[in-house]
Amino acid sequence: PPDVPPWSGPLGERADWWWYDPFQPQPPPPN
Repeated sequence: PPDVPPWSGPLGERADWWWYDPFQPQPPPPN
């Protein structure tokens, strides 16, 4: 996945990938 900066989401998840879902129970690993 692309290297993206941390995003201030409602749960502190990293948002930016095309398949990103703000309602995901757990965001993809920052690695």
